[in-house]
Amino acid sequence: MGAAGASLAHSFTVADAGMTATRAVFLFDMIQPFALATQRVAGFALGLSTCLFAWGVSDGKVLPRWLATGGLAAGAVAMALALVFREDTKADQAAFVLPVLWQVVTATVMLRPLGLRG
Repeated sequence: MGAAGASLAHSFTVADAGMTATRAVFLFDMIQPFALATQRVAGFALGLSTCLFAWGVSDGKVLPRWLATGGLAAGAVAMALALVFREDTKADQAAFVLPVLWQVVTATVMLRPLGLRG
């Protein structure tokens, strides 16, 4: 969305006053709500997939139980943020933070037995 916005802004600034500039602004105004709604759906989907993966970690009983509980909590919070807040708020974007943080912690726990230290 940022690259499309930058391209449209460039088209607007270099265009002659008239139809080209008007089309650039119109196109951005039409695309932005769709992109924001897609971001909200993606936040919900990431939360749902985190919950499902954490459920698998819980059923597998190979990784620590706290890791599965943390994943379920992170996914539930992400889904709640995506459902409760509108697309144009920072809280909707925060739906991505906890699942990604959980993935980093999970990767660290999984790689530790291999002796890979960063």
